[in-house]
Amino acid sequence: MAPGDRQRHVIIFPFMGAGHMIPFVDLAMLLSQRGLAVTIATTPLNVARIESTIAHVKASGLKIQTAQLRFPSKDYGLPENCENFEVLTNHEMAVKFLVSLKNLKAPFERLLQESSPDCVVVDGFFYWALKVARERKIPGIVFTITSCFSRVLLVHLHNLRPQERVTSDSEPFLVPGLPDKIELTKAQLPDSLGFRNTSHQSEMMEMLEGMAAADDESDGIVVNSFDELEPTYLQFYRDHVRKPLWTIGPVCLCHSRQRSQRGKESAINEAECLQWLDSRKERSVLYVSFGSIYNLSEAQLLEIEMGLKNSGVFFIWVIKGPADDDKFAHGFRKEVGEAGLIIRGWAPQFMILSHPSVGAFLTHCGWNSTLEAISFGVPMLTWPLFAEQHLNEKLVIQVLGTGVKVGSAVISMALGEENQVEVVKRECIEKAIRRVMGDGQEAAELGERARRLGESARKAMGEGGSSYLNLSRFVETVNGYDR
Repeated sequence: MAPGDRQRHVIIFPFMGAGHMIPFVDLAMLLSQRGLAVTIATTPLNVARIESTIAHVKASGLKIQTAQLRFPSKDYGLPENCENFEVLTNHEMAVKFLVSLKNLKAPFERLLQESSPDCVVVDGFFYWALKVARERKIPGIVFTITSCFSRVLLVHLHNLRPQERVTSDSEPFLVPGLPDKIELTKAQLPDSLGFRNTSHQSEMMEMLEGMAAADDESDGIVVNSFDELEPTYLQFYRDHVRKPLWTIGPVCLCHSRQRSQRGKESAINEAECLQWLDSRKERSVLYVSFGSIYNLSEAQLLEIEMGLKNSGVFFIWVIKGPADDDKFAHGFRKEVGEAGLIIRGWAPQFMILSHPSVGAFLTHCGWNSTLEAISFGVPMLTWPLFAEQHLNEKLVIQVLGTGVKVGSAVISMALGEENQVEVVKRECIEKAIRRVMGDGQEAAELGERARRLGESARKAMGEGGSSYLNLSRFVETVNGYDR
């Protein structure tokens, strides 16, 4: 910034869930590193969740702060202080939470009035924030935290409606107009969670339609992907939106020096975790994690336990829930001994996946997890649970060729209804592990493709790389906004 130039101010507004908060905080770090002043707008309890990361960033001299927006969860029949999607326990709570997001509109309006930013970067869940910003002549940008591939599929599904040509939720249909043969079922679609069949149906429909139109309502789109990962689908997406679009990912790589800093405080001592990893051979460890939202059924946990045991590989297994709720894992720990490390609660996933001893990742295919695996050249065993995760699985297996599906019975879950989903058997789990981590040709080819993608990801984020340059162009655009 030249002497006398005014430092531009950006407000970023993430949805309150770990899968959204984490990449938005990464984006805030990247923008502040490029000379912008950044404010993260979120609710009080979510501010507390990111305090340690923000304090670390501010200690390095970067201008980044938080702004608290009051969230009256009790007004919609939710428990007090219910401010993050991770704390929800059933489908009805999830619907109430999503419907209540519009209550953040008034405090967001006040924040814009008080701070008069040069630009806002919002989550698609807060599509209405784009109109709020436009009314004040503030440019509004959407930060897309999933792949161009999934965005293109959703556009085709919305416009062409191929899912309406099948009669059952399990019957496959072809998504037309794509360069790859992509088949899905209704049960795998992001809107299959039943949000349309609730007492808040009209409000949910309004939200879903608003989210679908967010790209069109914005002044531009920032995407957590990189040019070399999905070039064909990136071009499809550009052609569809017909407005400025910047791929700036994988944003997780902004933590390349402090790899344990991403996300919340870990439930395990990081030195202990590193010591365990350091004692294992290169590419010998399977990392297992299903994200921060869903609990698997006890029957499914048992099948995973036996699949891991029978495969004979070393593993780190992250199980959602606090350490004191450990009746399941306690006996298994004794049985597997040093072969496995079980973490109850939040794990330093970025640090783990970056370690050379990790040879594969059994994942729910959330986009953050998928990109972290891609960033470090780790092949995947795919086990999608909900939202766009089934679409991400298609990208990993059919387009990138860096993953293997675990079983065939998994469909989208509804929160709190995990026991109603068919259990994937231990034999399927063991077979998939051996395919990816064995000595065969398939494992070697998966590993090599993953390794090359990892190199491309790190090069994209490095100085002079495609994402580095795209971020520079985005910052130049923000600096050029006339306020």
